[in-house]
Amino acid sequence: MLKRFIYYYKPHKKMLALDMLASLLISVIGMVYPIVTNKMLNIYIPEKMYSTIVIAGLVVLTLYIVRMLLRFFVQYYGHIIGVQMQSQMRQDLFAHLEKQPFTFYDNHETGRIMTASPVICSRSANWPTTARKTCSSAR
Repeated sequence: MLKRFIYYYKPHKKMLALDMLASLLISVIGMVYPIVTNKMLNIYIPEKMYSTIVIAGLVVLTLYIVRMLLRFFVQYYGHIIGVQMQSQMRQDLFAHLEKQPFTFYDNHETGRIMTASPVICSRSANWPTTARKTCSSAR
């Protein structure tokens, strides 16, 4: 089952790698904020290092902007990958259904097959995005 699913990721390997790298960078940037804030509050402000405070503030602001752009990239292109995978799954599924003999359709309700097929494809294509969002929000 997993091998069949990985087949749909193969055309998107590069984009998936970039997506995962962006997710990793989002997490790393999230860990840098408390370090910079801690230094600002415990070192720079008590010692009245005003130029360093401004620089640290600009660093935090830059990190926020970079993180925002990375989140956009992850959400947008992750969605694009999911939609393209879902489309390919649907094409393969319907091609398979077209190859079935008439006895298959005599034994199974056609309406149920046609209703369940898009749902299965949608759930299958969206699980990596859902899993990544769940993992990244569990910090």
